[in-house]
Amino acid sequence: MKTIHPLLLSVSEIYHIGKLREENKLLFYTDKITEKSAGRILKSAEAKFEKRIENEVTRRKLFKVLVECLINVNIENVNSKGLNVSLLTVGLEGKGFFVLAGNTMKKTEVVFLQNKIEEINSMNEEQLKLRYKEILMNCELSKVKESGLYLVDIARKANSKLRYAFFPVDDECLFFVLKIKMRED
Repeated sequence: MKTIHPLLLSVSEIYHIGKLREENKLLFYTDKITEKSAGRILKSAEAKFEKRIENEVTRRKLFKVLVECLINVNIENVNSKGLNVSLLTVGLEGKGFFVLAGNTMKKTEVVFLQNKIEEINSMNEEQLKLRYKEILMNCELSKVKESGLYLVDIARKANSKLRYAFFPVDDECLFFVLKIKMRED
């Protein structure tokens, strides 16, 4: 039997997230992200977070993670043979929350992204804080994507390991899914 890496998401996990009961869903979006839809997504999320999340610090952190994911999904999404779809989901899980973000990406970028996530997952809170400052101080604006700044920022807010999966789309592309779990502050 094949052992699955503990930080990799399984297809069944993602399927179950899509089937969440309505009361556990705060946001579920699967479509192409445009400037107009991004505004609607954020407005909807803000309203639902206001109603469902009492702790303002948690609400702000969750919203910031969602914004980071929205920006990244929009920038990184690759149109693959007509498939230009993104995934954004926010839900309740246990005593916390999760954000699930997905986009199509080129297969040639997988190893780089996987290594970046593994590197970030190996860091503790203090190391993440130092890496974040280091990137801000030393990174050229044009190299922010390669720096992994958004992943470091997300990991700092989440206080948990980033989980991820890659699903084949075609010969050139994969669908990347990132899951971020957050505890209520």
